[in-house]
This record gives sequence, C-alpha cells and structure tokens, in this order.
Amino acid sequence: MANTNTEEQKRLFKDWLQNNRKISQATLTSYTEDILSKLKEIIELSNNEKVKSLNPNMYSYQTKKEFDYFIKTIKSDPNFDIINKTGQISGGWVSTPLNHYEKFLVDNYKTNESINKDEINNMNIPLNQILYGPPGTGKTYNTVLKAMSIIDNNEYKDVSDEKYSELKTRFDELKQAGQIEFVTFHQSYSYEEFVEGIKPDLNADNLAYKLENGIFKNICKNSAKTTTDNFDEVYEKFINDLSEYNEDNLFTLKTGKEKTFGITVNSNKNLSIYMGKNLTKWATLTKENLKNLSNWNYYATPIYEYLKSNYNLSSQSIENSKKPHILIIDEINRGDVSKIFGELITLIEEDKRIGNKHQMKITLPYSKESFGVPNNLYIIGTMNTADRSIALLDTALRRRFDFEEIMPRPELLNNKVVEGINLQTLLIRINERITNKYDRDHQIGHSYLMGVNTKEQLERAYKNRILPLLNEYFYNESETVAEVLNCSKTELNQSDFITILTKAQNDNKK
Repeated sequence: MANTNTEEQKRLFKDWLQNNRKISQATLTSYTEDILSKLKEIIELSNNEKVKSLNPNMYSYQTKKEFDYFIKTIKSDPNFDIINKTGQISGGWVSTPLNHYEKFLVDNYKTNESINKDEINNMNIPLNQILYGPPGTGKTYNTVLKAMSIIDNNEYKDVSDEKYSELKTRFDELKQAGQIEFVTFHQSYSYEEFVEGIKPDLNADNLAYKLENGIFKNICKNSAKTTTDNFDEVYEKFINDLSEYNEDNLFTLKTGKEKTFGITVNSNKNLSIYMGKNLTKWATLTKENLKNLSNWNYYATPIYEYLKSNYNLSSQSIENSKKPHILIIDEINRGDVSKIFGELITLIEEDKRIGNKHQMKITLPYSKESFGVPNNLYIIGTMNTADRSIALLDTALRRRFDFEEIMPRPELLNNKVVEGINLQTLLIRINERITNKYDRDHQIGHSYLMGVNTKEQLERAYKNRILPLLNEYFYNESETVAEVLNCSKTELNQSDFITILTKAQNDNKK
C-alpha cells in the first residue's frame, strides 16, 4: 500500500467505513477520532518500554505488517484489556474500530497489490500483437496461452497437454463471462458487425430496424467496468418459481411494445420463450444471454426488469476496471482491416487508450456516442503468412501491432517413427525444399503431423493435408511438388505413399 500522510489515511478509512459498514455519524466519529485518545491513554499508562515506544496515531501504520506489530504489542499490555472492557466508546468496545481498521488495510492492500501487479507484470506485454506464420504452426493454439498468460500474469509456454486442457477450460469460462472474445475476420466482415451498425429487428411484428453493438464495442464496454450483482441467486429463485408453469400454463410478461410472451424453464435451467398469437415455442433464452442482455433485448429486458422489481435484483457498475480483457482476432489479414476498424484504428494505439498519456475519444457515426478504447483491453491477432505476406499488410495496422513469428517446430514430434518414417526428419526435409523453391512463409506446420501414430493416420495426413497444400502452393507444377517430396513425377503419380514419404525424409534423391 502506498504511503500517505495520516490525515489522508484517516479520510480513506472514513470513506471505507461509510461504504462497507452501516454505522451512524456518531459511531463514525468514535471509530475514527475517539479511538486515538483511548490508544494514547493505554500507551501512557503502560510500564512496558515497547508499548511506550508505540505511536498512538494508528493512521501512521499503513501496512498490514506494521499494524500487526502495533496490535500485538499494545494488546500485550494489561491496560489494554482494562480500557477495552471499561472504557467503551460510542458504538462498541475499543477493539472494534481496531478490527475495522485492520480489515480496511487488508482490503486496500489487496486492491493496490492487484493494481501494482497489473502495472508491473503486464508492462512488457503489448496491448496489440499479431502471431504470424505458416499454416499449422499453432497460432490459434497459442492465442489461448497468450490470453491466459495475461489473465494470470504468468507466462505459459510449452505446457503439457493436461495443463493446456486446464487453461482451455478456464479460457472457455472467461469467454462465457465476456472477459475474452473470439472473432474470425473474412472478406465480407464489416465495421457494422465489428463496431456498431443498423440491422433489421427480426422480433418486431412489422419491418423495423435497430442499432446493434458489435463484438469490439461490447468488449470495450465490458472492460471499462466491473459489475457486481446478485443475479445467480435471483435467477435460481426465479426458475424455482417457474417450475410451477408448463406449456399449458405459461408464465407471461409483456415486451416494451406491449406484446405478450410466455416463459417456462427447461431441463437445462434455461428459459423457453413462447411468442405469437398462440404463444408457440420459439427459442431458448440462456442464463448467460439473460444476464448479459446479449442481443436478446426484446425479451431479456422485460424479464430483467421483472427480476429487479419482484426479486430485488441489484447491480453495481464500478468504472475503470483494472481486470484485463482480451479480444482474439483469428485470420486478421483476411479481412479489410481499414474498412472493419474504420476510425478506431487510431484509438487502439497504446498511448491513445483511455487512461494513458494521449487518450482519445471519437464520436461513433451511428449511435453518436463518445467512444474510446480502454487500456486494459488486449488485442491478439493471428495471421497465416501463406495467405498474405506481412509486407502486404495495411501500413496503419503494421504500425500499431507487435508481431511475433510462430514457425514450424519439428522437435515437438520427438523423432516419432511411423512405418519407418521419422516424422520430425520428414517435416524438416520437406520444409527445407519448400523454402528453397518458394519461401519460408509457405512451410508446413508441425500440427499437420501431430497426433499421427498409425499407418492410417499417416496416410490421411499425407493425402488429405500435406499433398493438397503442396498442390495449392505449386499449382499446375506437379514436377515441383515431386521435387519437394524428393521423388520423380512418375513416382508421385504411381508409388504408394509410404515409398514417397520414405524418399521425402532423405536429404537427397537416392
């Protein structure tokens, strides 16, 4: 906890008491002012030199360690028990405000420790990074490790299968909670899907349009605040009450347009929605979609309001959250980046983020909202260099991202031998020839051969993955494909795959 002067420390303690304890103004004064005179009295009455050396102003002890020593020492004096039992202050014993102050120190220590940990450990992690390399090198696999490294402030690299499975499970949970988002760019992906746009309202009875936030705007809003609520508890009570209803006896509410819709709870504890004149079953509203109001505003909003009115659903938003949020953009180079990001390409720069030195906001074109990108949002992109070279990337994008190359790692195949074929050697030899005849950006990744343990799996990897990729690289050049596999064109067309791969793993023709 940062050192502050004693008056400032007293003010912080008062604020903490008012926010965390239901006490009167008189009790607040006793806990923060009167306690000091009682502590002074105990110290002055003491015959113990250690106790006499204590500072009676408890606000001078601003870390848990310092305060622990103070409490241990002062409580060792017999006068503490005497004054604690006989010298009550308004609102409780002398020990009561000391306990509160200790809890205050613990809470503030945790808060500051968390913030400092974020600032120190995440200092060298770029807010915008792209993992690039040939196909099959594990770029998407590594986005999970990168994301969880940021979340846990602990670098994960070359983890075991068991550890990866554990991290992936947590990754999926954080995706459900909205702390991590994943999107894949493609040629027709647009600003309207990514940031915000006007879209038809399929739930309206007549033709209507609504403004809808995109995945980027949503995660920016989520990362700018922390929400605490009692939703889980309220939802359990609500679905328990709903268990009395069924398709023949629906629980009903009205939408904002006064249209009646029905609700029942299904076996998965999600809500079945019934709509139309005859209230026929239409869709399922999951607990998560209700909680996040995710594109279900037409039905989720009236249910949410009903829970607030009838089940005391409450929520509190705390702005300027420090919790890291992560947006993963797979195949970032396949989309038209300047079209998708639009004016936001400027705002993702580290120094332009909200809370940083040169923070900036812009007015969004559809909603007219003032919008900025929080400094706790991390963007991780992946890029297949076989599709497009980094040199051809949008210049504005290149300037705003750190690039980390993810290349084939044959050593991960551990010299595994299948049907006389050393998979590690095979991959090394093929990639050497691809590099010589094409370039290093079009090598074959190790994942193409990971998990190959039998002849059948090897045949599938060769015929369904490796050979089609080589034919794509060297279109209409079957002779070059044969040279990459270290065989003749005739052998490529007539020999069995084991014979071809046996030749391919050798360093020259035999």
